[in-house]
Amino acid sequence: MRAMTTAEGETERQNCRINILGPITAGVGDDLVEVRGQRRQAVLVALALAAGQTVTRERLLASVWGEDCPPTATTSLRVLISQLRKVVGEELLETAENGYRLAVTPAEVDALVFRQLADHGREMLHQRRYPAAYETLQSTMELWHEPQWPDHGALWEESSSLANTKEEVELLLAEARLLAEGLPPDIATLEELTQRYPYRERAWELLMTALYWAGRQAEALGAFQRAKTVLREELGLDPGPSLVDVETAILNQDPRLDPPSPATVNLPRYATEFIGRHDQVAELTDLAVHRRLVTVVGLGGAGKTRLAVEAAGAAAEDFPDGVVCVELGPVADADLVPRQIGQAVGTVAETVDGIVTHLGSARMLIVLDNAEHLAAAVAETANALITECPNLTVLVTSRTPLQLQAEVVWPIPLLAVPENDTVEECQRSDAVQLFLARAQTVASGFHLDQDNAAPIADACRLLAGHPLGIELAAARCGALSSSDIAKRLRTGGAMEGAEHDRPERHRSVDVALNWTTEALTTAQRALLRRLAVFQGAFDLRGVESVCLVSPVTESNLVDCLDGLAKSSLMQVDRESDRCWYRLLTPVHGMAQQMLEKSGEAPMARTRHREAMRSLVQDAGDGSHQAEAPQLFARVDAYANDVRAVLDQAGCEDPAAAAEMCVQLRQYWTSRRSHHEVLRRIESLLEHRGAISDELLASLYETASWFHLDNGSGVSSVKEAALKCLQLRERIGDAAGVATAKLLLGAGVSHGGDHERAYCLFNEAQSTLEHLGHDSGMLRAGINAGIAAQKLGRLDDADTHLQVALSAAHRTGARALEALVLERRSYLAAERDDAAAADALVRAAHQIRVELNDPLELSRSYWSLGISALVSKDPTTATRNMLESMRLAQEHRLTDAWWIPGLIELAAVLMMDQGSLLAATRLLGAAESLRSRSGLGPNQQTVPGLDEARRSLEETLGADTFGSELSLGAAQTGPVALRRAQEGFAHVSV
Repeated sequence: MRAMTTAEGETERQNCRINILGPITAGVGDDLVEVRGQRRQAVLVALALAAGQTVTRERLLASVWGEDCPPTATTSLRVLISQLRKVVGEELLETAENGYRLAVTPAEVDALVFRQLADHGREMLHQRRYPAAYETLQSTMELWHEPQWPDHGALWEESSSLANTKEEVELLLAEARLLAEGLPPDIATLEELTQRYPYRERAWELLMTALYWAGRQAEALGAFQRAKTVLREELGLDPGPSLVDVETAILNQDPRLDPPSPATVNLPRYATEFIGRHDQVAELTDLAVHRRLVTVVGLGGAGKTRLAVEAAGAAAEDFPDGVVCVELGPVADADLVPRQIGQAVGTVAETVDGIVTHLGSARMLIVLDNAEHLAAAVAETANALITECPNLTVLVTSRTPLQLQAEVVWPIPLLAVPENDTVEECQRSDAVQLFLARAQTVASGFHLDQDNAAPIADACRLLAGHPLGIELAAARCGALSSSDIAKRLRTGGAMEGAEHDRPERHRSVDVALNWTTEALTTAQRALLRRLAVFQGAFDLRGVESVCLVSPVTESNLVDCLDGLAKSSLMQVDRESDRCWYRLLTPVHGMAQQMLEKSGEAPMARTRHREAMRSLVQDAGDGSHQAEAPQLFARVDAYANDVRAVLDQAGCEDPAAAAEMCVQLRQYWTSRRSHHEVLRRIESLLEHRGAISDELLASLYETASWFHLDNGSGVSSVKEAALKCLQLRERIGDAAGVATAKLLLGAGVSHGGDHERAYCLFNEAQSTLEHLGHDSGMLRAGINAGIAAQKLGRLDDADTHLQVALSAAHRTGARALEALVLERRSYLAAERDDAAAADALVRAAHQIRVELNDPLELSRSYWSLGISALVSKDPTTATRNMLESMRLAQEHRLTDAWWIPGLIELAAVLMMDQGSLLAATRLLGAAESLRSRSGLGPNQQTVPGLDEARRSLEETLGADTFGSELSLGAAQTGPVALRRAQEGFAHVSV
């Protein structure tokens, strides 16, 4: 046997097969090897029959030699085990303390599968699931081959047991065929069975019954006489009570012996076609067959009844006593529930006890449709029925569960909507197929094409795949275009149905949803309407922040959430160990209307606004801590809500909006949201009179930072930094002045004046050291160190970075600690200390791996690539570079300031592998990106880049070199990264 190795390095065993019925073989898949030699066969059979359990040496010796065990048997057994290991594999045949173990499952041994299928078939026959039993028992017999193993010693009992099971299966199969609806009596096979097994009275009973059903009563009685003769003459026994009972029934033409009548299937019929949902029908059918009580829950108009009816029809052959549907919608009085069920199952009984007496052990499926308004009475009745009637199954449709222990709650999914607007994707969507089917009933010739695919897909997505909503919308195709329908849905336009045969509760989506909410408790309705303030997904913490106002309390909140989820009013998405909730589009619209009517809208919106501001503040406070990724991920989840609060505050409370923008600085940086934040700041600055000087200075600081990080140009960086500086000088904020000088210095540095930049950074660091401002000292030290390095003052640079590193340790700013280590690695590289450079860059990378910030990780792999190149390890350098590129593209970081340096690293590596033209084009792309972003010279890049440029120009010639540079300069960052990756497609990462 062979094993596979997973990506994580763990060994994963392939499924094997051990066949001991017929020729004895073992192997993986179809790669089977015949096991020869009676003794080896006996050992393998004994181990296989134990399937994963230890077989003692004594048992194995008895299986091989029986009672005539020679003195050398123990030694011979070890030899046999060794030989078998070469066949089945070392990893499967294990040595245990007192024996051996074959590490296989029963499903991998044909004889054990045979027994298991026989048990399943017997149970199905006992449950009167005749067609299913017939199919299962047929599959069982297909596995049978006469055992060819030695039948002495301990294996004789096993062989005899299997032979008995095989005889029983043959009889069970004959019985299942006889009883299965639609299969005529196979009298010839039954005659043959009585010849082969003349002492098995069940074979004679089946033959007599089949002859009687075929109208051959005299022959049936003659078969009884033959059986009696065989039993008396050969065994000296009289026929048993069961066989005599069959004879008596034939003589009396007892109705008990009549063939089973076809099951009564009394289910609603529909004039319209059932669209899609094949997997859902199969899943619900399987539940109906194997579970006793299943409740289909979901929104009004989600298709619960139609789906339940389809599943019940598909399951009908497993219920020989019938399938019936009980419509509870018109029933207003809970006391009438038993009476309604009684009428459906064919009894005048009006009590549960009367129905139980009537049904007895009948194997029947009862569908109780539209039970939500009678939930308590239906729950009591259903529980009593499945408790007292052992073979009864109840399938319920309801907008809320019955809350019973035996109940399987099955929330009905809405229809799958298209992921994009292509015709091909729409053709795969059940939601679109329903739209088309309904549209074609009102607009002859309506079909899907390139022109209407997008609006139809849009309409289905706006309705979240809600079947009733889709039907009502598509019914308007007689008067409106698909684009008009989508536009009305987007603006909240209602769609109503006018068909006379449409139930009142399905006249519109709003009516259907209101019908659903009527089944909710007061607290559940309050929670639902308050959740309308969320623009997207929300978690438990968000719900607690916004909705915990009476009648929603801490004690009933979980029950309320559970009720909304089980009613399918709220969708639950599980992400790792957390749950996120969302209201489907139609439900969200209804909940908003409920909120407005309730008078709670101002309260709910205020609490929502406060929750979002608290979320943003947490993200700002923890932006440089280890928990930053988790905090930022939470902001991601609430992105639409945060934007909505920002939009509202921008109009009503500019100061609050400004504060949020400042707090979101690091989050927006990591998400590359530069254009959004600069647009918001520009809008807020139009209301600067409503913003305090302190906050206004922070807003200019934030703007300066984003201009800097976005490469908006040196002038924009300096302009915002100067305004920040002036405001902070006016209010006497010394630490703030130093921070503004840091930004101004960065702008000056990007303009190429590193001497002046270094002075500004030095001034800022001195001020911040005097104030004991650790976080400021950290940033000042980093900037001063970078500037000193650009000026060639490596010792000064290292001194500044050491100060920054100490500040990073004191503040716990791990991301900035990694940056300091990275910068120190560049200094070590310039000093030709490759070992120190490599150690520093790896220490920085380890921190970034722990923080798991894609932006920092991408840059870290770039640094690792540079370090590997300096260490003359181009293979490792290439792998790190490609990983950096992958992260940059996957997380849309292609505008980061260091992307030109990453492309330059690719150019040098490409040059080393001889791709000179491609390398030159990458250099052109990097140079152009620096120029377009407003970045000045002396940005961090690959050591020895100037020498590489000169070498390329000399080798290619000035004209070719210049031409290729120009071609590269036309490339955008994403295109240049793709070209670089294509050049290293042969490298496995």
